[in-house]
Amino acid sequence: MPAPINFAEKRAGKIFRLYTGFKDLDAAMIYLFEVGNNYETYYRDAIFLNSRIQGAFEYFADIPVFRLPIHGARAKLMPILKLNHEIGICARDPN
Repeated sequence: MPAPINFAEKRAGKIFRLYTGFKDLDAAMIYLFEVGNNYETYYRDAIFLNSRIQGAFEYFADIPVFRLPIHGARAKLMPILKLNHEIGICARDPN
């Protein structure tokens, strides 16, 4: 019988590859990924945003995750932009 699929580990692997791929391009930029009605970021970016603005912070498969509702995100991110941090929004292609 095959081993059961651990969906948390599978998602964590995808997140790690996607996030690290973008961070390899520009390590200083904060990347937010569109997931449902939220933006999510991970690892260092999640910890940094959690220390600066209000949002939902948790660990998923030992990965720090910060969520911010898309609606109203611009206003919440303004203090980060005023500190001269760049933010990259990674949206899903609707097609």
